[in-house]
Amino acid sequence: MIKSKSEYLDYVEERFLDCFFSKKYIYSKPVKITSKIDSTVDFVGSKISPLKHYIVDNNIPNNGIFTIQNCMKLRALKYLLDTTDQTFGSCYKGMGTLTNYDLDKIVNDTFDYLLEKKYLGLNSNDICVRVNSEDYDLVNSIAYLKKDIKVEYNTEPMQCYKHVYGMDDEHITGRNFNIAIRKKGTSQFFDCAAIIVMETPEKKIGIDMGIGNTSLAMCYFNENNTVSSSRIADIIDIDSNAKMRLADSITAVSTLLYDDVQNSESKHFRKKFRHYIRILDYWKEYFGLSDYQIINHIKDYLYLEYNDKLNYENDEIKKVLSLKKK
Repeated sequence: MIKSKSEYLDYVEERFLDCFFSKKYIYSKPVKITSKIDSTVDFVGSKISPLKHYIVDNNIPNNGIFTIQNCMKLRALKYLLDTTDQTFGSCYKGMGTLTNYDLDKIVNDTFDYLLEKKYLGLNSNDICVRVNSEDYDLVNSIAYLKKDIKVEYNTEPMQCYKHVYGMDDEHITGRNFNIAIRKKGTSQFFDCAAIIVMETPEKKIGIDMGIGNTSLAMCYFNENNTVSSSRIADIIDIDSNAKMRLADSITAVSTLLYDDVQNSESKHFRKKFRHYIRILDYWKEYFGLSDYQIINHIKDYLYLEYNDKLNYENDEIKKVLSLKKK
C-alpha cells in the first residue's frame, strides 16, 4: 500500500523505466538542468531539450528513445512570493519518449504503461483523451482505445492542442492530444500527459510523448498543485499557499545546489541562484525558521529526490545560503 508521495513517485518512475526498457527503447541518461544542452532555455525545462539533437541530426533511433529528465520551470519563479493559487511548482521529472512518426506504436506503448497491471494499472474509465477534431491523424490514432476511455473533442482552448519547441530556425511545431487522469475520488480529470506530432510545413518529423511525474501524483493523492504531490511534501506539511511557496523554494534551491550551480562558470546562472536563495530567505523569516531547519529540509529533500545526501556538511550549505548577501 503506497502511503507517501516519495513511494508513489518512485513507483511511477520505476514502472516507466520497466515499461520502455521492455519495449526495447534506447535509454537516454538525464543531463544537468544547467547543462545548456538546449540554447533556447536557461535551465532544462522539458525532457525534450536533451533529445532535440536527434531531431536536428535526423537521427531518431528506429525503435525510439526514452528518458526521465529533471526539469525546472523558470516561469514558476515569478510566483514564488505570491500566495495566490498556482497549479505548477518549479521542479518535476519529465518522463517521456521520442520516436519516428508512428502514432499507432507510441499510442499503444503509452497506454500499455498507463493501463497494464505490471505498470501503472490505471482503470480505463479514469482516463480521458482531449483532442482537436481537425487533427485527423491524432483522432484516428485513438480510435481503437478501450471504449470506456472518455474522449473529448475541442473542449480545451485551441492553444492546448499546439506545442512550441523553440526550434523556429528549423520551422518545427507540434500538434498534440492530451491524456487526462481522474483525480482520485472525484469526477475531475487533470492533464498529465501529451502525445505530440512534431512537424514542419513540409513533413512530419517524429512524435514527442511526455508525462509529468508530479502530475500523476496530483491525481493519485487528489492534490491541487504539483508541489503538494512532490517529495518535498513528505518533509513539510503543506497546509497553505505560503507553505507551498516555502516548499517550492526549498525544492528549487536544492535542485540547483545538486547541480553545483553556485560554482558555475556562468555569472547569469549564479545570479539566478542568488535570486532563489533570497526568496527562500524571505520564507524562512516569514515562518520563523532557523538556518539549521532549512539545512535539514534541503538535506532530506536531496536524499528523497536523488537518494544522495552528497555528503554536505551543515556549514557548507549554510555558506551557500549566505550567497544572497553578495
